[in-house]
Amino acid sequence: MNDKQMEIGEETRKSLALLSKEEKETFFRD
Repeated sequence: MNDKQMEIGEETRKSLALLSKEEKETFFRD
């Protein structure tokens, strides 16, 4: 995993922290 991927991953975690449990389950189902 390179720096750019890690940066994107950090932003994703911040975004997911704002989502409800149901929204997370929907997101990870894909």
